[in-house]
Order: sequence, then structure tokens, then C-alpha cells
Amino acid sequence: MDTILVWMGDRLLGWAKTKSALRQRAIQGLTPAISATILYTNRLGRGEPNDPMREDELYSLWYKASSQVVDFDRELARRCLEKSEYWLNSELYHPEKVKELNISLVGMKATLEKIKHN
Repeated sequence: MDTILVWMGDRLLGWAKTKSALRQRAIQGLTPAISATILYTNRLGRGEPNDPMREDELYSLWYKASSQVVDFDRELARRCLEKSEYWLNSELYHPEKVKELNISLVGMKATLEKIKHN
């Protein structure tokens, strides 16, 4: 009986460590994408013109984030991938579509903060 309890304890501890590592990887993937997007959209909000090179970089950051979060949360990975596509073709994404896909910057940032504090 003690052997089973020790084995179960070891398995739970291993699972917790794995989940923590996946959470850290998700945070590390999301943080650069979100911070870079906030900086860029703030510039746009101040009237600066669109920068296609910067939007290509945002595509890459979101695409990479999708790979880094996939083992932590597949739905979040899908949202990141969709956000990357947004930066390639933002003219195709009207506000209703952004809301439907759950890829607003405010929502993505809230998801990151939830991951960080849970």
C-alpha cells in the first residue's frame, strides 16, 4: 500500500512540475507578442502610419507564441495562430470577426495575466 502511495505522489509531483514548465513556456511565448503588439498599436493610436515590416514581425511573434503555448492550451494556441494571421491580413478582420475569434489584444493580455497569476 505504501508503495502505491509513494508512486502516486511521485506521479502527481511530476505532473505538477510538467504543468509548471508548460505554463512558463506559455508565458515566455505570449509576453513578447503581447508587449510588441501593445507598443505598435499605441503608435498607431497616436497617428503614426502602418509599418508593414513591423506587422510582419508581429506575425512572427504570434506564430511563435502559438507553438509555445500548444502543449499548455490548444485553444489558446489556435487564438495565437489566428492573431498571427490577423497581422498578415488585418484588412480582412472586422471588429465582429476579432470578437468572434476571441483575438482582441485586450482579451489576449487578460489571458496572459490569468496564466501568470494562477
